[in-house]
Amino acid sequence: MSAHAGDCSVVIVDDHDLFSTTLMISLRERGIDARKLPVARLTEFAAQRCPVEHGLVVLDQYLGKKASGERTLGSDWVRRLRDNGWNVLMVSGSDNVAGIAASIAEGAIGTVPKSSSFEELLRTIVPAAHGQPMLTEAERRQWVALHNDHEKRRRAREDRLGSLTPREREVLELLADGHRADVIAKKFVVSLATVRTQIRSIFTKLGVNSQLQAVAVLRGEEE
Repeated sequence: MSAHAGDCSVVIVDDHDLFSTTLMISLRERGIDARKLPVARLTEFAAQRCPVEHGLVVLDQYLGKKASGERTLGSDWVRRLRDNGWNVLMVSGSDNVAGIAASIAEGAIGTVPKSSSFEELLRTIVPAAHGQPMLTEAERRQWVALHNDHEKRRRAREDRLGSLTPREREVLELLADGHRADVIAKKFVVSLATVRTQIRSIFTKLGVNSQLQAVAVLRGEEE
């Protein structure tokens, strides 16, 4: 099946072929011209102008992994698609509130969880394909405010982690992997007292009181 948008109204971008194929067929059965696009062609596609009035991209939040091992995030593509005239509806297989908020802040018209029943997915996607709004202005403002708050906390976390020396960062990452202080000392061929001093310095710079809290900062899992 060709992935070129042509004059279609819905383009499905998802790294799970069964999901995208089933959704495409279901939309076509409802009279909507829908096609699926391989993730590998997203860069080319995102650079094209939308050829129809109500073009909709149904975009998965997680699009697999890059060669570097990093996740490819759908939210990173929303702005480019919007700038070229596409409406974007995010589909997420998780309850990642930060990812959803980022997508909406970038211009997505709404979001729907993959955990919804297929009929519920269709009840959301079909109106979106016809250009109907998915969020009220008040709801959009709430999502944007949530995103701004998340970004503020993310930058503060990065600043705290950035205050660590390269060796302190290595020690913290080893602690996060479950290594004890004595094991870390042997790895770096230093005394246990030296590692304990480094750990105390890490706690001070991160503003925490325990190894558990320090690891939470590293992983972005603070409450």
